[in-house]
Amino acid sequence: MRDFVLFLLFVAVVAAPAYGATVVLSRRYPYISRSKLLSLAPLPLPGLLVAMSVIMIFDAYFSTDEECGVDACAMALVGAVFVTAAAIIAYAVGVAAAAFAYRSRFFNRGERGRKL
Repeated sequence: MRDFVLFLLFVAVVAAPAYGATVVLSRRYPYISRSKLLSLAPLPLPGLLVAMSVIMIFDAYFSTDEECGVDACAMALVGAVFVTAAAIIAYAVGVAAAAFAYRSRFFNRGERGRKL
């Protein structure tokens, strides 16, 4: 049960910014294409996760043997791989949330700023 609640929390944390970014981007740039909108809206959170994992990788590679200890650098690299996998999953969930926002706001109403 706890894992399911954590999964729902992860989905909510990822989906809310993607939904909001879809709404903001579609209002600010009304002529942006659907594919650009769905690929750009969920990028901020996965981008931060990938940047964090790159920093972890560089820190592990450029640290000395005294800083690493027995297995600390290997654990940091494995953590970076897991964070990158979480970023890929977060991007997929964000695309789904952006697609939901796009369909729920604009699909049947023709309100994207275009003259229909």
